Amino acid sequence: MVNLFTENLFFLPWLKNLVKSAMGRSHRGPKAVQNSLETGLFELGVDFKVDSFARSLELACVLSGLKTLEWAIGRKRKGQINKIVAGPNLVVSPKDYSEIICREEIDKIVVPSQWVKEFYERECPNLQSKIEVWAAGVEDRGRLVKPDGQFTVLYKSGPESLLNEVREVLGSTGKNYSVLHYGKYSHEDFFKTLRGTKALVYISKSESQGLALHEAWMAGVPTLVWNGGRFEYKGMSYESDKISAPYLDPSCGLFFKNSNEFTIVLGEFLQNYSNFSPRDYSLRNFTNKISAQKFLNILNAK
Repeated sequence: MVNLFTENLFFLPWLKNLVKSAMGRSHRGPKAVQNSLETGLFELGVDFKVDSFARSLELACVLSGLKTLEWAIGRKRKGQINKIVAGPNLVVSPKDYSEIICREEIDKIVVPSQWVKEFYERECPNLQSKIEVWAAGVEDRGRLVKPDGQFTVLYKSGPESLLNEVREVLGSTGKNYSVLHYGKYSHEDFFKTLRGTKALVYISKSESQGLALHEAWMAGVPTLVWNGGRFEYKGMSYESDKISAPYLDPSCGLFFKNSNEFTIVLGEFLQNYSNFSPRDYSLRNFTNKISAQKFLNILNAK
C-alpha cells in the first residue's frame, strides 16, 4: 500500500483547489503531479490511499502542503510513521519555511529535475544523500500536432520585449501564430490549441520540470524554448544550460538565448522539422505509468 498525502489533508488548501477547479485550472502544478501519480499507480495495479489517516504507517509520501509535512514530521516523532518521503511540490528552495525540508525526520526528498537537485545540494550540502530526481508523467491524448498548422507562443515569464521580438520575427517571416499567456487559459484550451499547432515557442525564466512542455511533446509538438540560463529566488541564483526546460531532448526541439539567436534557430528548426520526434520520446519516458514505476523505485530503494 502506498500512502500519499497532499495539501488537501487540511481544509483551506482543499477549498483553494476547489476554486481552481471551477476556473478550469485543476490540473496545474501540484494537482497535475498528484493526478499523474495516481493514474500511473492505478495502471500498475498498485494499491494506494490519498490523505487517509491511520493509527500508524510504515511510509508516508508527502507530495504537497507544508502543513501536511509538519503533521507527518510530528507523527514520526511520536513513532506513528516510520519513513517520510517528501516532495516534489513543497518548497522552491531548501531555505524556505525555516528549512523544513532539511528536517532530520525526512528520509528522502523528491525533486522534479537534476538542476533542482544540484541547487538544493549547493544550498544545503547535508541533503546530498537524501535527494532523488523524479519527473511526473502526462496524459496521452494522442498525436495532436498539425505540421502545416500555426506556431503557438506560450509566454509564462521573462522580458516582455523578448515576446514582442519573437512575435516580430514570426510575423516578418510569414508564420501564422497565436499567443497564450500563462494562467489566462484553461487546461482544455491548451489542448485545443495544440491540436492546430506546428510548433510551440516557450518563454519562461525557469522550470523545475515544465509540464506544459511535456504535454506538447506527448502531443507530437516540437518546441523552441528560450533559455535565459539563470534561476533567481530570494537573493539566491543558480545557472544551468537547461534552466527553462530540464527535459528538452534534441528529439523534442531547440533552445534559443535571445531574439537574434531565435531568428537563426528558427531557420535550423524548420530545416530539420521532420527529424523531431517528441511524441516517441515522451512515450518512452513520461507516460503516467512509466513515471509511477519510477516513483515506486525510489520508494523501494534502500
